[in-house]
Amino acid sequence: MLLHREGSAAADGAQLRREWMAELRKIQAQLEQNERYFNMICDFDMTEANIHERSALQMRYRYYLNLIREYDRANRPPRTETVSLMTVP
Repeated sequence: MLLHREGSAAADGAQLRREWMAELRKIQAQLEQNERYFNMICDFDMTEANIHERSALQMRYRYYLNLIREYDRANRPPRTETVSLMTVP
């Protein structure tokens, strides 16, 4: 699991984003596995443990998603204003 690193250059930032995306894919696979397991278990204690695990996975997913959104906001190209001209008949 890769967390925020300080002092990264732009190229390192792009690499971090790729690693965060890979982490999101891993967590998504774990969530799918968690769902399959939830549908198979019958024991109350195991069901409760499964629910807590799902909650933790969802929080990790949200964390990486927010890192990616912050990175994208900070590194998006500046908006260019386009002017549409009206044609006069």
